[in-house]
Order: sequence, then C-alpha cells, then structure tokens
Amino acid sequence: MEGKSGINFVLMIVAILFVVAGIALCVMFGINQTIPGRTYDVVINLYVGLAAIGLGLLMLIGCNIATNARIAADNTYDTMRHVELLCKKEGISMADLARKDAKIAKKEAALLAKEQKKAFEEQAQALARAQAEAMAQAQAQVMAETQAAQAAQAAQTAQTAQAAQAAPQAAPQAAAAPVETVAEVEPVAAQPEERPALNCGIEYAEWKAKVEPIGIKCGVCGGEMAVRNTKKGIVVLACKNTADASCKSVPMPVETMAQQFVEWFNAAFGGNLAEFKMDTFVDTVGSVSVADGTAKFAGK
Repeated sequence: MEGKSGINFVLMIVAILFVVAGIALCVMFGINQTIPGRTYDVVINLYVGLAAIGLGLLMLIGCNIATNARIAADNTYDTMRHVELLCKKEGISMADLARKDAKIAKKEAALLAKEQKKAFEEQAQALARAQAEAMAQAQAQVMAETQAAQAAQAAQTAQTAQAAQAAPQAAPQAAAAPVETVAEVEPVAAQPEERPALNCGIEYAEWKAKVEPIGIKCGVCGGEMAVRNTKKGIVVLACKNTADASCKSVPMPVETMAQQFVEWFNAAFGGNLAEFKMDTFVDTVGSVSVADGTAKFAGK
C-alpha cells in the first residue's frame, strides 16, 4: 500500500530540478575551462551547481522519509480499521475487550499484593524468632551469672559455718593452758556471716536515676542502653533496640560494669579504689560504651 500523492510529489519534482540545474552548471563550468581565451571567470557556476545538487539530494531524502511515514500511518490506520470491522462482524465489543483487559490487570494486581503480604508476614515471623532467640540468650546469661553468684555465696556461707563450728572445739584447749591474762581466756567471738551485696549494694532506683542520664551507648548498634531489673533482682544494662530485634546485644549486669570501672579508674587516675562507688562513677565518667560483656569508659 502506498501513500497518497500530494505535496511530497511536488517537492520531489523541485528536488529533481535542483539536481538537474546543479549538474548543468557544473557541466558549463567544465566546458568553460576547456575553451581557450575565455574573457570572464565562471567559477561561481561550480559553487552554485554543487549547492543546488546538495539541496536537491537533501530534499529527495526528506521526501522519501515523509513518504515512508505516510505509508506507515496509512497501514496502521487500515489495520486498525480492519480489526474494528472484524470485531463488529464477529459480534465482539471493544468495550468488552477493554473490560477483560481491566479484569486481567486487576487479577494480576491482587496476586502481586498477596505475594507482597506473604513476604511481609515471613519477614515479621523471622524478626519475631530472632527477638525470641536474643531474649532467651540474655535470660540464659543472666541465669548463669546468678547461679555463679549463688554458688559463691553458698561456698562463703559454708566456710563461715565451718569456722563457727571449729571455734567451740578450740575453747577447751585455751582453758587448759596457763592463764596469764584475762584477755587470753576470753572466748573468740564468731565472725558475722558475710554475704556479697547484690548489685554492689546499690538499689535499682539509684542505678536507674544516676547511670541512665550519663548516656550509655550500645557498642553493637549504637543505640541507648537502659537500666533494667530482672525477676531475680539483678540489675542489668540492656540495649533498647533489642525490643524489636534490631539489635542482638546481650544484657550486661551492672556488677560486671562496676568491676571494670574500678579497674579503669585505678589505671587511668592512678588511684587505689577498692570497690565501686556511685559518686566516683558519676563524677569521673563522661560516656560509656557496652558490647559483648565489655565496657569502655571515657572521662569527663
């Protein structure tokens, strides 16, 4: 199928005339160069001829492109027209086809939404499992540390009880010996039972009121650490981001942090601090970072 004649045909004729005129001018220039004794310079004929040939060729190319575009448009129109006539002949409604396409698109959108919902639920379940595992690990560590503390306390209690039982047996031997002074015959008083103070002997409320404002950071995710109290009464430092499982750091008992502070204070300030003092901690520490059971301190 060809495009309809019109302005393109006229432009093609003009383009052909330009080409012919340019060729003629170039031929005239060549002939003039062969004639001896020419009285005027006709080199302008060469320039004009070449320009006419170039312009004509450009016009021919443009007309060819326009003709092909017109043919393509006509073919597309005729194809769409034939499809429309065929649909009418077979009783097919274009509106029905549009509704069918819309129905298919809606079905695909619903399937995509279902897949996205399933992926979101799987991700939420994975996060919940990770959070549960992190909490279980934290509880196991706290329980292990509590059992270790209880074992140490039981061993110290047994030692104290053995010393108390040995004291009455040594008393008769002291009485049989020559009495020289009153002080020598006085019975040895049993030492009071010493139990390790939980949380360094500091209440949970004081830990929370004085330690949290310092701004202890989690060395794993960089979040803030909170002072929390366990069911067994052990005060720990726990990252706030473990609540949504975005951080898997393990809680750290404040007693462990206190021991590490004493070591850091003696090394940094050349002191001889024997036990943890809350006032000394608040006065000297500017920031703390906790990760994997290790606390890093920075002075004010």
